Amino acid sequence: SVVDCMDPKVLALPDKIIKLIPPRPAGYDYTKELFGRRTGLSFDPLAAAESAADLPLSLLFNPARLNRMVQYQATSNGLGIDEMITVLMNRTWLAPRLKGLEGLILQQNEQLLLTYLLGVSLNDKISFATQAAILKAIENIRKQATNQLVSSNGATVGYLLLTLERIKNRLTAKPFVPEAMPPGSPIGCDMD
Repeated sequence: SVVDCMDPKVLALPDKIIKLIPPRPAGYDYTKELFGRRTGLSFDPLAAAESAADLPLSLLFNPARLNRMVQYQATSNGLGIDEMITVLMNRTWLAPRLKGLEGLILQQNEQLLLTYLLGVSLNDKISFATQAAILKAIENIRKQATNQLVSSNGATVGYLLLTLERIKNRLTAKPFVPEAMPPGSPIGCDMD
């Protein structure tokens, strides 16, 4: 269910909605309640999708949680890190290619997954078993990108080269450390 929140078909805003969102007026400050953007003053639908996909990934890739998943898989034959990564890979890197905004969101989700894998691989709080599973997933992405590169053209070649470059330079990635929750009561909560 968490991975369903990252589906590009769910995250892609309809064009008629995007056209209704005007640029932020001059003089209005940007707050943490607004989506980041890379498109200047205009609304950035990719940034909105990125924010929505980033939240579940930040929860799934919490280092302590990953360590527990490895242990739980070994001791109880329960849901483990390998199964979680397989589900994420099937919904990103191994998913059928999409076109348009949905295609860009799919690629963005692939890069977000890679970002979390690279970042958590450098976190000194993960166990050796967890690190092994993460490194295996990174290697699987490297192989997938290398195989796709042979039959790709145009912008896809650049995208795959970017992926391979990020993996090659993985030691320069920022280690993943979960962010603290923002202050204040959750939405809908009457407590102060």
